[in-house]
Amino acid sequence: MTLAKLQRKFLRQLLALLVASILTLGQSRKDTSMSSVFGKNGGLSMSTSFQDQASELLSGDLIPFLSDRSVPVILARITNIEKRSGADQTEAGIVTLRVLRVLRGGRLKNGDLIAVSFGGRFVDPLVRVRNRFNQWNQLSLTPGDLLLMAVKPGAADHNYIGMAAVQVQSADDPQVPAAQQICGIEDEQRSEPKEHLLSQALFSNQPMLRFYALEAISRKNVIKRDRGARMIEDAILSSGLSAEAKQDLGSKLITGGFFDESQGADSVNAGIIAVLAKQTVESRDPEIAEQWMELLSSALGNEFSPAPHEDREIKVRLVRSVNNPTADQVISFLATQVASTATADGREIAKKLLNLWKSAGQKHS
Repeated sequence: MTLAKLQRKFLRQLLALLVASILTLGQSRKDTSMSSVFGKNGGLSMSTSFQDQASELLSGDLIPFLSDRSVPVILARITNIEKRSGADQTEAGIVTLRVLRVLRGGRLKNGDLIAVSFGGRFVDPLVRVRNRFNQWNQLSLTPGDLLLMAVKPGAADHNYIGMAAVQVQSADDPQVPAAQQICGIEDEQRSEPKEHLLSQALFSNQPMLRFYALEAISRKNVIKRDRGARMIEDAILSSGLSAEAKQDLGSKLITGGFFDESQGADSVNAGIIAVLAKQTVESRDPEIAEQWMELLSSALGNEFSPAPHEDREIKVRLVRSVNNPTADQVISFLATQVASTATADGREIAKKLLNLWKSAGQKHS
């Protein structure tokens, strides 16, 4: 994963968190006076004020809400849709849902029929595809569809406001047990069992569960920095994860507060450099190896001290702390990259790392 991709991924995660914050803090202003009445067809009649109540912004990222024990999470089937189109080429309305499973419920129970209002959804399907900021545009909203959804209670007993949702294919969709497992981890308040559950989640090839574990471990006061870094490193070095999953973990070591330049060449930073170097040298796919090399360069490219000499000394100490792979292996790999990497950026990164490894006093034999 290139640095540009990492930056885009970071921006998407930041955007998702922003959406979550807007939904959590701002939607209460919309929770006013919509009244809905269940009809004979299992749907809901829309009051004249439904547009004021419509949940115009829905997140596609369930993780922030699964991490909040106060937010109900349900698996539900759409039974009815009522909507109206506006002059701005968007539509709003009410989705009637039958609750099939309560993952975390508050007052909700299996079998409940609830109403969730929506808005800001583009009428044109081709326009919806280009507007992923609002998850309402990404849901087909067809009767019979299954939604895994985080909600908040509305003004009336059966009215709810959608916070985040994803469409799933069946009740056995891998995202459903993953969400249930996340709720269980959040419910665990004892530190040692919680740490064990988070560690197991890091080894999952289910993206939502793994990303949740990464976010949870990165939270302050949940897992200590040294222990969190070690947990992520163990998952990277495991054999069961995909190359992409391992790179997600590696990028989190850099961006999640584990690699901390203010701590200089401490054992945590040294361990991270060693893992990144090992993945760089041992990856058989040239493209993947180059992506690990970029992560390694990103870590060692930090400024550890405003004094150039001290900054250089810290970087040298970090490089010297790497025993596996050996200095010879790293130097040999980087020399090959300088000579053969297809991109100019890749060659420049390899050259800088090669010079740093050589300057550490560990010469290729």
